[in-house]
Amino acid sequence: MKWTVTELNKYLNRSLLFEEKLDFSKNIVDSEDIKKIDSVQVKGNMSIIDDKYVFDYSIKTNIYLECAITLNLVKIEIDEKLLEIFSDNESSDDNLIDGITIDLSKIIWLNILSLKPMKAVSESGQNVFTDELVQEDSKKINPAFRDLENFLKGGK
Repeated sequence: MKWTVTELNKYLNRSLLFEEKLDFSKNIVDSEDIKKIDSVQVKGNMSIIDDKYVFDYSIKTNIYLECAITLNLVKIEIDEKLLEIFSDNESSDDNLIDGITIDLSKIIWLNILSLKPMKAVSESGQNVFTDELVQEDSKKINPAFRDLENFLKGGK
């Protein structure tokens, strides 16, 4: 999803509508966490406001991470609405235009990385973790609270 500024300037008084599927499977080679990614559905529009190129769009995809407990793949759905602003003003917080082109795919990939959770736990992993906690808790009683447990059970 790359446009030249000249191409985009044709849409000075109207919006540019775009819809595309992007393949980021080559990008996950550099990622230790993401094991698989489905194609990314990108849909939105671009308009020019005060010499700024405003992209209002949504992304939708699934990424697959390893479960932190079982190492099984966990499907994480990403469905996000985003707003990116490009300009050639270095003093603003906008994305800087690189030469004469605007490459939205780089920004989309960075957004996917920022939306990725730090860890994922599958349902089976959550059950394993919970079962282990219950078993451990029932075995261990802190000696400092042994008398309290007897008191709560009605004993002395």
